[in-house]
Amino acid sequence: RGGFHQGGIVGRAYSPAGTITISDCYSIGRQSKNDGTDGGVGWDDAPNRINGATHIGGIVGIFDSPQGSVTNCYAAGTISNFGGTNTIGAHYSGGIASRVTSGSVSGCVALQTSIASVLEASTHRVRGYVTAAAPLTNNYANAEMAITLAGVSAEIIGVGADSDGGADVTLTDAKTQTFYTGLGWDFNSTWTIKAGAYPTLKWE
Repeated sequence: RGGFHQGGIVGRAYSPAGTITISDCYSIGRQSKNDGTDGGVGWDDAPNRINGATHIGGIVGIFDSPQGSVTNCYAAGTISNFGGTNTIGAHYSGGIASRVTSGSVSGCVALQTSIASVLEASTHRVRGYVTAAAPLTNNYANAEMAITLAGVSAEIIGVGADSDGGADVTLTDAKTQTFYTGLGWDFNSTWTIKAGAYPTLKWE
């Protein structure tokens, strides 16, 4: 199990004076163990699940790069924010990112079936922590995703392609190339997709 900042790809991406780009990647939540404070991923025995503490995102835990971006990525599985030993303070969870302090998120898709936190937290389908300083553009989320806070089912808020909740997409549509090409994903040289499955990278 991981530390304070957990993501399916990157735990913490921080460059206040530089540019960080996270693009054309995906995570299904089955990750290797990392015990560091800023771990790349969380870990759990069960498949397709990210477990962590404090800040958990399906792709990145915390993203802070004024000119940077997270683009054309998706995450699937489940997220569980168990709070760790830090039971006081902020706990954020998001299907793509837990917190984006600066930079942007666009063309991303959160396909988790559920996001759960044992503490009341800033939790949304795409980005957990809400801030106007980091714009969101054309992002989507599983229309059937369940969010629970402290064991209680929570209302899905901030729904919209340019909002923290993302626009609705069905899991059926999320397994079609047409949906992703509409987001600007490159299926000529970067991505490929099989019938009834989520996209994978051509180099795999």
